[in-house]
Amino acid sequence: MKKGRGIITTLLLAAGAIFWINDIAVRASDGSAADGVVWKTYKYTSDSPEQKENIFKKTIKKDGRTYQLVDVSYDVQKKNPVTKKSQVELTALSEPVKSSEMSGFAEFTRKDGVLYRLDKDTIRESGEAHVQKVTVNEDYNHAVDASSVPQKIKTKATNELTGEETEVECSFEEIIRLDRFWQDSYIDITFQQYDANVFYWQGLAITKNSQNIPLKGYETQLLSSVGLSPDTGRVLKTYWSSDEYTADGVVCRDAKAEVQKLVTPYRAKYSGEIRMPIYEATYTGTVEEIVEGEYTYDMVATAEYHQSHDMVYFVGIVVLILALLLILFLISKKRKRKEGEKTNV
Repeated sequence: MKKGRGIITTLLLAAGAIFWINDIAVRASDGSAADGVVWKTYKYTSDSPEQKENIFKKTIKKDGRTYQLVDVSYDVQKKNPVTKKSQVELTALSEPVKSSEMSGFAEFTRKDGVLYRLDKDTIRESGEAHVQKVTVNEDYNHAVDASSVPQKIKTKATNELTGEETEVECSFEEIIRLDRFWQDSYIDITFQQYDANVFYWQGLAITKNSQNIPLKGYETQLLSSVGLSPDTGRVLKTYWSSDEYTADGVVCRDAKAEVQKLVTPYRAKYSGEIRMPIYEATYTGTVEEIVEGEYTYDMVATAEYHQSHDMVYFVGIVVLILALLLILFLISKKRKRKEGEKTNV
């Protein structure tokens, strides 16, 4: 009876040793309610809340202890609209200027909240310009045509934008005939052998008249001397313009005829321009736009680890086995001793 009680006692002591060792292992941490549990987190961004990333090891060690992964949970921290950046362009125009160097484009400009930067390589003429028309006429008192007048002439004009005087080359456009008019003119007359009753002018023998009016009655011949006819010219009056004088031994006297000639004027019209080009340039900027219906998610994965007790149980089992072996050894030894005592009797 005592022998059975000893065995039971030994077994109870071994089992108690196992639980004691396990309790020591569990209590070897900080003694809080979370003893034997380790938490690890991992933050990442995904395109879907269902996208699960597990980077956790199945077994970790901390403070000399081993922990086994038992669970991973996932939570959405933030839902972010997806945005994309794209380049946008803005075209700007200058004021009318003489050249691209005077275009005056700023390096930066802002419109609708977007900052744009000038691309200097894009400065070019826009095709638009401030055009100031310049015209000039050349009048002729005789018939002309396109082949007998210059095809280009130069003139001066004031630039209406800058106030500067500018030389402008004008090109021939057309010839027009203007209204005829009577143009005042005169004819110089010199009489020879004036001291006689008959004197001469251009081969004509002229008899002095009682009114002492030069060439009175000779109006047609007078007009003819300058290429006119009664239809194209008229004599208004004649009068003496000098006294008698002697030239080369000949007595002479000068007279003058005031006449009008019928003129048909022609006008050659020319035109040119002062051109002040308008320049354009391209600015580039970047805008960020929300992509409708697309989001990214800020995720956090939480891993839960529990302390592993396999070694504790192993040690307990070893202790139990050793205890059993010790008990068997003691029983065997005691049995041999009793057998030896019976033999001696």
